Amino acid sequence: MMPIKVDRFEEFLVCHPNQHFVKSICQALYQGFWPWANTSDDMYPTINDNSHHTCAKNDEQLHFGTDLLPGMYSVPMHTLHLVVDHTVGNYSLNSMINCDSIKGMKLDGRGSPKVWISFMSLVAWIAIHHILIDALKTYMDDSFSFLVAGCILYYAPYDGYSPVKQTHLLQFWDQVSGAPLTVIGFDVNSNAMQKDESVVELCFLYDMIRGKSNSFTQIHVNNTLINELLWIADHIEHLDGLHLFKCLDFDPLSDDIIVAYTDASGVGSGLCFPDDNFACQCHLPSDAPHNTIFFFEALAVCSAIHTIVNMHEPPGKLPVYTDNTNTVAMFDFLHAKPAYNSLLLLAVDVLFSYNVDLWVEHIPGHQNVITNALSCFHNELVKDLVPAAQIFDFEPPWDVLGAIKIITGVRDPKGFGLSSCTVPLS
Repeated sequence: MMPIKVDRFEEFLVCHPNQHFVKSICQALYQGFWPWANTSDDMYPTINDNSHHTCAKNDEQLHFGTDLLPGMYSVPMHTLHLVVDHTVGNYSLNSMINCDSIKGMKLDGRGSPKVWISFMSLVAWIAIHHILIDALKTYMDDSFSFLVAGCILYYAPYDGYSPVKQTHLLQFWDQVSGAPLTVIGFDVNSNAMQKDESVVELCFLYDMIRGKSNSFTQIHVNNTLINELLWIADHIEHLDGLHLFKCLDFDPLSDDIIVAYTDASGVGSGLCFPDDNFACQCHLPSDAPHNTIFFFEALAVCSAIHTIVNMHEPPGKLPVYTDNTNTVAMFDFLHAKPAYNSLLLLAVDVLFSYNVDLWVEHIPGHQNVITNALSCFHNELVKDLVPAAQIFDFEPPWDVLGAIKIITGVRDPKGFGLSSCTVPLS
């Protein structure tokens, strides 16, 4: 099963010198690449879950489930080494093959790369002879070439400029890419470059099963785990997918971008939005979670994200700079220890609700002087460095369950979220 518009793909290949080869590949795109298999037998069911059988080298039975799509056959699997058995059961995959037609041949997985290379060879032929991309080379799924610097062309799906050859090749893929394809339960849309899944890991669940060797060990379900499961179920139901390549360009000169800097000290947190000469600070609460070395650094980033809630016009992109590398890694991988996970859930809730792309980047401490001064309440230094800066107090979001919590208080002229004790510095 491939998300390829085979009829459109064939149109590009009408002048190919080896039509037998073309028809072989296109027929396989229509019907599947299982060699010598006769799939037209009406005695075979449209779908078949064969995973309840025992793999020859595995005494553990694993059930695939009931959500198979038309044309899908599951097979017994030895999970430790991902070995599948194509011969077990009344409707096994190998039972569709006439034994006489393959006598003397060895069936294994080495044919998969040959199938892919055959398909990609036709893609390369189209790129060279129809799209006129010269000096194109292909290695498995990588196509590459060279070009004079500066020869770029705008590509709308990326909303940016790419080398001319790359743009032309991407435009070809757009023409032959078909409908979304369901892969192990995820809807992968190659046109929108997205897949339907939630991105924040079930941190508490992973923490509970870490180190366990018995796959059938029962897990105690508590409120924290229930909340995580409900959170991810809600997002899977309502989101339109994860856009993998949506936020490639974080140009600071873009119209739909707001840049933020954050820092935390032993006494407070500071946020700075330099494009608006806007700064804010707060004192640290005394009830920080235990075993959290950089909690307030991460909370500062989460607070910068949370200002989106009260902005008149939320940005499309939000780059946030922090001098704490652990915080950068946490938001980069969207993975944290349980004590930090509420911050991630809250941040992702806001980003999803307002359709904002986040990029957290490291900045050396000596370049993060303004927010450091804000976090230490050295406001005179801030005014010396940025005379036009307006400094306000703010209240960080404190919602351990990760639900969106509107910051209570007034709205400032810039549209940033502030607490009720806003005090601009004269």
